[in-house]
Amino acid sequence: MDIAFNSDFQINIGFVDDDKLPIGIPDYDFVISYFVFRDSEHKVIQHDGVITNGSIVDGQLVTYVNAGTLGRGRLFRRTALMIPDLHYPDGIRDITYEEYTGINIV
Repeated sequence: MDIAFNSDFQINIGFVDDDKLPIGIPDYDFVISYFVFRDSEHKVIQHDGVITNGSIVDGQLVTYVNAGTLGRGRLFRRTALMIPDLHYPDGIRDITYEEYTGINIV
C-alpha cells in the first residue's frame, strides 16, 4: 500500500503468540518502532501498563502516524517484547524482530 508523503495515517497493531495466532494486547512491556530510516522513528511504548503514542480502540491497539516525519521509502516495524520469565538472569525474556509492514511512503 502506498501512502503519500506528509499524509497522516493509522496503524492497527496486532500481536500473535508463538504459533502465530492472534492474541490481545499483552500485559508486559514492549516497544514498537516504525521507521523508514533508523534516525527517525515513530515509537509505541507500553511500560508498566501505560501506553505512550497509542490508543486502545475497540480492544485493538492503534497508533496515528505523520508520514512526513519518517521520510520516503519502505516502512518497517521493529518489535521489542520484554516478557517476564524467571528462567533468565534478569527475569526478562527479551524478544526482538523486524518486518516490512507492506506500506510504502511515496
